[in-house]
Amino acid sequence: MSRPLVLVTGRRLPKKFVGWPHAGASASPRGYQESVQRAGGVPLLLDPFGSPTGILERVDALLLTGGPDLDPATYGQEPHPKTYGVNRAIDDFELALAHEALDREIPTLAICRGFQLLNVALGGTLYQHIPEHPGVEPHGRPGEPNGGRTQRSTSRRARCSPR
Repeated sequence: MSRPLVLVTGRRLPKKFVGWPHAGASASPRGYQESVQRAGGVPLLLDPFGSPTGILERVDALLLTGGPDLDPATYGQEPHPKTYGVNRAIDDFELALAHEALDREIPTLAICRGFQLLNVALGGTLYQHIPEHPGVEPHGRPGEPNGGRTQRSTSRRARCSPR
C-alpha cells in the first residue's frame, strides 16, 4: 500500500522578506509537513498560484493551513481596522480548492485560517477580531514571538490512509 499524498497549502513570502534572498518564495511552517509524515502521509506543498482546478485529482487528502485573515468581502463584510495580511488572490485560490475538495469528497483537515476558509466556503461568516468579544483569549500572530497558541487534543493521533 502506498503512502497517501496530502496537499498542504502554502504561502507566498513577501517580495522583500528579510534574511531570504528568494523574492516571493513559497513557504509553510515545517510542523505541518512533519505532522503529515508522522501520520503516515507524504506532504506536498502547494503554492497558491494559478488555478487549483484539477489539482485534487492527484492527491488523497487536503490540509488547509493557518495564516493571515481572509478578505471580509468573501463573507459580505467590511474589514475591521485590525484585519491583516489580506490577499484576495490567495483567498480565491483556496476557496476554489475548498469547493473542489467538498465536491470530490476529499478528506480535508482545516487548521485556524483553513477552518475559517472552509466555513466561508460553506456559506458561513466570521466574527472579525474576536479578542474584542468577552471571554476570548488572544491568539497572537503566528510567526511572531509568543504569537501562536498551543492547542491540545484528547483524541488519538490521526493516521493517514488512502481512500
